Amino acid sequence: VYDGTPSLEKFDDWTYEVDTWCLWNEVDSKDAVMVLAQFLSGKARRFFMTHVATNLGRWDLKAVYEGLFDYCFPTHFKLELREKLRKTYQGSWTVRDYARELENLALRFPDVTDREITQIFWEGIKPDLRCYLREKGLSPERHDLERLIKYASRREEA
Repeated sequence: VYDGTPSLEKFDDWTYEVDTWCLWNEVDSKDAVMVLAQFLSGKARRFFMTHVATNLGRWDLKAVYEGLFDYCFPTHFKLELREKLRKTYQGSWTVRDYARELENLALRFPDVTDREITQIFWEGIKPDLRCYLREKGLSPERHDLERLIKYASRREEA
């Protein structure tokens, strides 16, 4: 049950549980909206009852998730999250953990392209790894993220 707490972890856990429930029970997105109130409480339920329940035909799960996020999280939250995405760097993470963190942050922004994620990854990896990738002839302009991760991880583990 999601109560509207502005916590990404709680929100993501809840959406995962709802999506899994729909999959297991073979319920499509539009039909799932009709039973969604039983998985909500507090602020999240108020949003649902006020905005969704009054016009169920206009809503699918994705739209409800987006609406709940916008309603329950502070208005500046996405702006701060986007800034975090742009400024995230590898630090003490492994190459793979760093890349997954970027991909997870980018999920919030449908307008962020794979190429942009690759560029952010390139700019944020440790300088010695970036230098190694350059020596191998790799670049974010010509190679996808998975290939850069593969080579950087190999170097990191060597």
